[in-house]
Amino acid sequence: MAQQKGIPRLIPQVSALAGKRLLCAASCIALLSSCGDPRPAVKTETEYQAVLLTNGHLFFGKLERAGSAYPVLRDVYYFQSQVNPETKQVSNTLLKRGREWHGPTVMYLNAQHIVIVESVGPESQVAQFINQSKQQAAAQPKAAK
Repeated sequence: MAQQKGIPRLIPQVSALAGKRLLCAASCIALLSSCGDPRPAVKTETEYQAVLLTNGHLFFGKLERAGSAYPVLRDVYYFQSQVNPETKQVSNTLLKRGREWHGPTVMYLNAQHIVIVESVGPESQVAQFINQSKQQAAAQPKAAK
């Protein structure tokens, strides 16, 4: 009985090609299934929201277009921590964004970098700080702003 040359070598090559095609098809299906916008819409139940970003920065503001690829945050506040060099005590100050050199009026956030969005309760300390900040800004003369 003569053994046919080449047939045993051909079977592993066909199997490898079929495996590559199957892997390619599975990759395409996985890629296409993630093309839609999987982010659920965020319901904002309070006036202000806390937005934590992947870089650890925490902002408070009025969130718009929640659930889109680039949500908008307006009327933005953030805390700045300062350490007293003598006592080593940390104090936090709430600052309104917009007083920086470039005077930003709105923040466009990349939704992929948002870790969490939470409501700021109207009676919370953050809401109280924001209200105090607004009252102080309203009490200042227009030229000083």
